[in-house]
Amino acid sequence: SEERSKVIDQEVSRILNEQYERAKDILRKYAEGHKKLADLLMEKEVIFTADVEDIFGKRPWTSRADEIMALDEAAKHKALTPPPYNPDKPADPETPEDPNDLKDPKDSQDPTPEKE
Repeated sequence: SEERSKVIDQEVSRILNEQYERAKDILRKYAEGHKKLADLLMEKEVIFTADVEDIFGKRPWTSRADEIMALDEAAKHKALTPPPYNPDKPADPETPEDPNDLKDPKDSQDPTPEKE
């Protein structure tokens, strides 16, 4: 309906105006840091996380890159961690208790050549 469309348009306008004012407030609040950042970029051309943290401080949240690296590290750790020992579970006959008992399958073949 036309009335519903008008209400939606008003709400969208309100949200846009609110966020526009919020963005201007953030830019004003960090104007000095932006100037330092611009000067640093003119000086170095390439900057790193530590350079930005020196100006603005550490982020109050975890970056997506840090989340991904933590997940990768956890997966790597999980892959390298053997399952806990369970004395009630019988040993897998295919897996020897002693790693030195692992043999190359070629070594288990009969060394005598076949006769025709």
